Amino acid sequence: MKNRAAARGPRKQPAYLLHRGDALDAYQGWPTPTTMISDGAYGVRGFHGDTIGTDRIAEWYQPHVEAWSRLAGPATTLWFWNTEVGWATVHPLLVQHGWDYVQAITWDRGITHIAGNVNGKTIRRFPVVSRIKGTMRRAAPRVHNPSSLSAAHLNQKPLEFMRRMLNAVTDPGDVVWEPFGGLASASVAAVETGRFPCAAEIDHDFAEIAAQRLDDALAGRDQETEDLP
Repeated sequence: MKNRAAARGPRKQPAYLLHRGDALDAYQGWPTPTTMISDGAYGVRGFHGDTIGTDRIAEWYQPHVEAWSRLAGPATTLWFWNTEVGWATVHPLLVQHGWDYVQAITWDRGITHIAGNVNGKTIRRFPVVSRIKGTMRRAAPRVHNPSSLSAAHLNQKPLEFMRRMLNAVTDPGDVVWEPFGGLASASVAAVETGRFPCAAEIDHDFAEIAAQRLDDALAGRDQETEDLP
């Protein structure tokens, strides 16, 4: 499928690229990334296409790691989201392809990020982080009876956290890759902060939400620019 590009004017460069399909089909057409934010398979059935367990998770990531390694620049950074076991399983593959480990960052989700489908009185599991709810769709194999309060995507990240990650390793104008976009939180944060995101999402419904969020972020940024004296 072709990339969807949102342009700020008839002759200006697009503000982002959103590929509706497999990222493997998009990488070659994307500019060299300053950073990549990977939030793909965890081995927990968190989305359709996720692996069941971590036995084959390195195999799942292999073609992507090969493409990242071939197309990244010498100073490209990679944020690899996963569980402890998932990271430990994929780490040898990354080392094999020339990536240097820097550090592990543990995300303390905190009480403010508990999703609307649990509450403090009845919770019997760790909460899910989400901001967008109510699609009434089975977002993942382990979601059996979605309701109006169910998370649209089980692994959605807070924009504040995405902005912090981008500010740590990029400058305005830098290219950000988000190969497993989901609802494209990293790319939304990139648009908001003046970076150039290239995202891919294979799930049609997630891609629709992502496109709307990106357009809204761009509209908000343009409005801020227009309001400057």
